[in-house]
Amino acid sequence: MHNGRRYPEDIYDRKWNSYFDKELWAEVTTNLTVNVDKSNELPHGVMATGATPLNEKDTLNMTWDVEPPTAKSYIYMYFAELKTLRANDTREFNMTLNGKYLSGPYSPIPLEAQTITAEEQQCDEGVSFAACEDVKLISSAST
Repeated sequence: MHNGRRYPEDIYDRKWNSYFDKELWAEVTTNLTVNVDKSNELPHGVMATGATPLNEKDTLNMTWDVEPPTAKSYIYMYFAELKTLRANDTREFNMTLNGKYLSGPYSPIPLEAQTITAEEQQCDEGVSFAACEDVKLISSAST
């Protein structure tokens, strides 16, 4: 993760951390507007970009170091379907946090941002997204 990026249109002036593994993931983008919940006021640039594994049998794994390691973490994950799926295709995935089931199967809504949150006393194994169905998974953003 890098030091974060700020978006001028973000009314909360948050730092957005991008986590992207160029060797394992492909970037997915859209020029269309992703609808966001007014309570989060997510910047368009954040929700218009995501990632998917290069190998569709792989999972998206995100790990990071927290200092101190025992610090409580508040995790906000934002998802939206950025691609038009074929009529019979489904994108579903399960999420784990620190190796334990967190949520799923989850299916993102087309161009509609949704938030999944979690609290952890210690975040040492990171977050993992595992596809359940026949379409590659895409992860959008985290703060």
